[in-house]
Amino acid sequence: MPSTPIYINGRFLSQPLSGVQRYARELLAALDELLPSNYSGAAPILLLPRNATPDPKLQVIPQRVVGRWTGQAWEQLELTWHSRDGLLVSLCNSGPVLKARQIVTMHDASFRAVPQSYSFLFRQWYGLLLPALGACCRQVVTVSQFAKKELQRRLRIPKGKIHVVPHGGDHLRGFQPASPYPDPLPDQFVLGVGSLTPNRNFHTVAQALTLLHEPRLSLVLAGEHNPDVFGRLDFPNHERVCFLGQVADPFLPDLYSRALCLVIPSLYDSFGLPALEAMSVGCPVIASRSAALPEVCGDAALYCDPRDPQDIADKIQLLLKDEALCASLRRKGFERSAKFHWQRCALETWQLIASAAA
Repeated sequence: MPSTPIYINGRFLSQPLSGVQRYARELLAALDELLPSNYSGAAPILLLPRNATPDPKLQVIPQRVVGRWTGQAWEQLELTWHSRDGLLVSLCNSGPVLKARQIVTMHDASFRAVPQSYSFLFRQWYGLLLPALGACCRQVVTVSQFAKKELQRRLRIPKGKIHVVPHGGDHLRGFQPASPYPDPLPDQFVLGVGSLTPNRNFHTVAQALTLLHEPRLSLVLAGEHNPDVFGRLDFPNHERVCFLGQVADPFLPDLYSRALCLVIPSLYDSFGLPALEAMSVGCPVIASRSAALPEVCGDAALYCDPRDPQDIADKIQLLLKDEALCASLRRKGFERSAKFHWQRCALETWQLIASAAA
């Protein structure tokens, strides 16, 4: 049993929702359900900056607003002070570099692998922060074997310090039956989900649509763009591309179920959570054959060359013409996504936390 206090870095509750924050929120909720049956000591405390929105669903994990600052100043200075007597768990890449007794989840090394996807200031900051955290913290958690190799190669984090704990993929199942998306959508569309960054490569899907003789087929994109992190985004104007912005969870299953398929053509991806979301509600997936996507999707996706619009168009055409293939991908997707649970993610993460705090 842990013998020292455990604190969780709650800065992510002050940030816009992207894949990293999704991971932290779902893991936190699963830990809150897990702890009563797996731990008899005091629950870990979620420490929040004053601009964070407390999570109203937490029943076991207490939430405490500390300090006067926000952002990096809060995380690097005030969080270090308020967690001084215990173990700190930071779930979203960053954490205080002065805190050695810390477990940090690092999702990837994308700021070095695909620097064009990030703003100059973000690259400079992460170039200092992540290697320093990797050197000083007790353990690093990451989300795939691909990401582990990247952290070793690009950040020089020792192999023995890194532990792989995959995401869950079952968080949308609670929204069945799906709530209808409230605004009009194209009659026929392929779907892209995720932050609108150059690395997501959605512009290549738009190019692929021009190669298909399907004038009614559109690309619908669900996600936002944060220029402070990802820099400027130059997405070509295209009459068959529909931007929805951030879509609330209750409406995501409806989008997935109405789409011909999800296309996830990332040039670099440490996991690919939208692929599991799509599979969990029966949406066929076309995925890049690069990075961690084959590791996550297994045989439950069609794979494409993310740099080749014609290859992406050919895969979309297969799904348009072959209903048997679509049905097979739906069946395999259900089976594949069932292997990824947030409760399993929480249990494996908690075992690492408890061991480090003992």
